[in-house]
Amino acid sequence: MKNNRLSIFLVVFLALIFFAGFYFLSEKKTFYWFETYRVNYNQPYDLSVIFQALEKQKNSLEVLNKSFIDKPLESGDYLFIGEKAFIEEEEVQDFVAWVEKGNSAMFVSKVIPRALEDFLLKADICPDLESNNSYYLSDSVAIVSHLHPELKPEKEVRFEFKVKDKIKSYDFGSFDNSQFCESSDFIPLGTIQKNYVNFIQIPVGEGWIYVHVSPIFFTNYQLLSKDRAEYVFGVLSYLKSNKLYWDEYHRFEKDNYGKSYSNIETQTPLSFILSNRSLKWAFYLIMSVLLLYFIASLRRKQRIIPVLEPLRNSSLEFVQATGRLYFLQRNHIKLIRMQMRYFLEFIRERYRIRAKSHEELLPELISQRSGVSHDEISKMLIEYRRLTNYVEISDAEAIAFYQMLNHFYKNCY
Repeated sequence: MKNNRLSIFLVVFLALIFFAGFYFLSEKKTFYWFETYRVNYNQPYDLSVIFQALEKQKNSLEVLNKSFIDKPLESGDYLFIGEKAFIEEEEVQDFVAWVEKGNSAMFVSKVIPRALEDFLLKADICPDLESNNSYYLSDSVAIVSHLHPELKPEKEVRFEFKVKDKIKSYDFGSFDNSQFCESSDFIPLGTIQKNYVNFIQIPVGEGWIYVHVSPIFFTNYQLLSKDRAEYVFGVLSYLKSNKLYWDEYHRFEKDNYGKSYSNIETQTPLSFILSNRSLKWAFYLIMSVLLLYFIASLRRKQRIIPVLEPLRNSSLEFVQATGRLYFLQRNHIKLIRMQMRYFLEFIRERYRIRAKSHEELLPELISQRSGVSHDEISKMLIEYRRLTNYVEISDAEAIAFYQMLNHFYKNCY
């Protein structure tokens, strides 16, 4: 039986391995069509392609994993690409001071960092600015262009938002025209849908801050096209230094202790396993095998053995109940005769002494096997003969005889 179960388990286990291997070899690579902006992943809307290209292009590319306060920047350029840069108020002064020295910083995000908003948008100069610093154009295709004559493409460059095999409508970022008041220092560098600005330059001391509000243009999928790639690297060409800081620290919002709420590096081990295709299916296979083993082991376990109560000797209870009945009826002669019958049954079962009546009992033999003295047994038998010769006996005599028998039961072995 056990061998049959083991064979079934092995067959099912090998079948699972076969189907898992077949699935891994035949399945097409799965893509996740979400805006994730991760630097170490190859999904359509991650940033691994642009990051690797910049690593080759720049002599020194440093990933920034600390705040501007904890990590003072040296001379060079700064680049952030993502949905939003979470820069704290206390960092603004150090960051602006660094740009004023003649360095360049570029934010490629859907909105200008909130901590820099008042400084960059100059709300005191342009008081009619809305709190939202970007404007969205909902369309399926974005037509973009550079304004600089050397970067302006010969033909239209079109970007699209694609999910699997379908082009979807998307909110492409741009700047509201109301932000360009007469006192504004903004310098438009690029347009979207021909009439809207999506790329600007802001002078800060001797340096520059660049803001591009369409980070989706810089993702892996968009760079598959040559025209799109040329447009993206045209934007990045404004960062001329060979030293580049790639900002990862401000990608996620921080708590009061400076820890990221959604840092990809602090994800749980299970979420990391499930995010990797090979590890995910290996995990599923292991869990399936463990489940199968658990189900098989349930049938192999011995069933619970019920507790059986030992057989009870009800004859003694019957004699006691009958004795109480006879005693209450004052039928003491029948009572002691019934007690003697029980005594004969007792020594026959325990000591293998067979006697049909009390007259056949041998006190010496009973004493040897029970451990009760010969004199006590003899007195008990003599008392029984004496009492049975009477027609009636008193309560005291019946109780005295019962005590003699009870003394024997308590002291025998």
